[in-house]
Amino acid sequence: MTISCGCVRAPNRERKQAAAKPAAAGARAATSRDPLRRLRQRLDKVEASIAAVAAERRLLDAELAANPLHDKLKKRLENLARDAAYLEAQWMEIGTAIEAAET
Repeated sequence: MTISCGCVRAPNRERKQAAAKPAAAGARAATSRDPLRRLRQRLDKVEASIAAVAAERRLLDAELAANPLHDKLKKRLENLARDAAYLEAQWMEIGTAIEAAET
């Protein structure tokens, strides 16, 4: 019967951590090689947020059709419209920055 203790596993963990450090350095180097990477990541996040807001607006529109006098739903729809406008402005700004950097 073999008894395992934490001290036996520690060197293995240290090797894994040491192996992860060059990989992290490689990721940083890739980021420095592609200066637009962060902008593209932000653009992806904004696009995902726009999709989420649009989906919620569709659901809310359906709820409002069933109950048009519900004030909280109307207020939420107004807030979603404001959020969508803000996200679309961000999308345009980031997209313009990417286009300018690519040319």
